[in-house]
Amino acid sequence: MVKATSAEKSTHAEISKKSDTWINVPEASRTPKPIFPARPPLELIIAIKHRIRETREPWTHPNHTHTKPPKDSRPVYLGEFDLPRGYLTPCPCCSPNNFKFGAGKIAWFPDEHVLRLIGPQCFRTLNVELHEAALAQWDKEKKETQARDYLLERRDLVEKWLEAADEMVAMSREADRFFPALKDLFERRVGVPLYSAIREGFLHVWIDEPEFRINDKGETYTKMVRRLVIHGAAGGVEALKPNRKQLHVVISQARTALAQAGAFSVDYVKNASFEDKNRIAKMMRTALQTIKQCRAVLETDCWFLRVENLQNIRGWARRPNAQLEFELSFGDGKIIVTKDDVSHSIIIPGALRTRMPPRFELP
Repeated sequence: MVKATSAEKSTHAEISKKSDTWINVPEASRTPKPIFPARPPLELIIAIKHRIRETREPWTHPNHTHTKPPKDSRPVYLGEFDLPRGYLTPCPCCSPNNFKFGAGKIAWFPDEHVLRLIGPQCFRTLNVELHEAALAQWDKEKKETQARDYLLERRDLVEKWLEAADEMVAMSREADRFFPALKDLFERRVGVPLYSAIREGFLHVWIDEPEFRINDKGETYTKMVRRLVIHGAAGGVEALKPNRKQLHVVISQARTALAQAGAFSVDYVKNASFEDKNRIAKMMRTALQTIKQCRAVLETDCWFLRVENLQNIRGWARRPNAQLEFELSFGDGKIIVTKDDVSHSIIIPGALRTRMPPRFELP
């Protein structure tokens, strides 16, 4: 049953012949208020919800335009509201003069620069396509807001993330120096084009095998053909790429941004505006994703230095039919490459001898 003020009850009595749910919407509510050329801030949406809870009269809100929107006026749903049980509200879209809904949406119409408090599905009666598009965008924004708030609530993990990032900064600084130098050792100093040979992640060997052919007379004959076949696999070959990504500066910058986002106090974040919360969350998300992506690259690079990987390459290079023939030895933090009785060595930086970067898990 609809509850009403004494004035409304009087009005109902005077015009009961119209409808038991009739409401005399004030002329001020019916006056268009084109004062929102830009999206209204979250603070206003919160204030509207608060006033609705207090007055239980959405149609009297001073920013509400109680007129039927044009069918081609695009809505943007900014929030939802509920009325206490037993209270209803009219809707400018489909029921402008009658109590009908116990819940609704706060809709911004950017083409008209107005706000309307409408029924939950009412704009659908005017334009299904625009309503569905607005609903999809609203659902997307709700999920993004939930993800944002969850991320902000996990700011207690920032210190742990920064510790991992510091370790990765040290590792990436050495990796950015070491792997280009290792590539130079193989290709220029020793004359072994290792990256070109294993760039696909495979170790190849030469084999001779018979191939059946047909001569000009249509006769079949056999010819031994020499070709490369896969012998084994090699990991971390991306570390030797000519255009290997330099990680140190990228991780350092992301680490700085993450520290800045984590420096805001709990009270500041709690009371921050919608825009500030989005800004802080975006700063955190971008920094975390960047660090995680760089960690994946660094982990792949470090695979090259794993003992089992170097053993595979050493065993392959010793084979008489290997695509590339050379001697590879390693130990005591050093790699030695020998070809034609000439050896060259390189020291593995201490930060890379741990083989793998620290774990970096996101919420």
